[in-house]
Amino acid sequence: MNIHLKDNVDVSNPRIRLKLNVDDVKNFNYAEIDSFNRKYFVRDIQNLNNAIWLVRLECDYIETFKDDILNSKASVTRNIAKGDYQDISQDFEVKRDVHIYESNRTLSKEKTMILSTISGV
Repeated sequence: MNIHLKDNVDVSNPRIRLKLNVDDVKNFNYAEIDSFNRKYFVRDIQNLNNAIWLVRLECDYIETFKDDILNSKASVTRNIAKGDYQDISQDFEVKRDVHIYESNRTLSKEKTMILSTISGV
């Protein structure tokens, strides 16, 4: 459907008046406005008179920016929240005491080894 916007329109949540038949109103719940390069959910259709309908749209950001989202590279970091890995308070703090013990044994240079110890009180 070709529409001509006569007034300023909110790109994210446009409200557009359309001349529609009652049967046309039942047949859509999604819209795309090429001039805005966006896709929209139809949130509400209100009858203004016999032929004019006010259509309220809401931007579908995921579908609109799908290519940008899929092609982006990002890392998200945040602090551990309660319940993520342990049932701890959010004020949890880690203190470490490191002790080095030397030995008269040498490790083999031919093999890769990972030596790890954890001790608790």
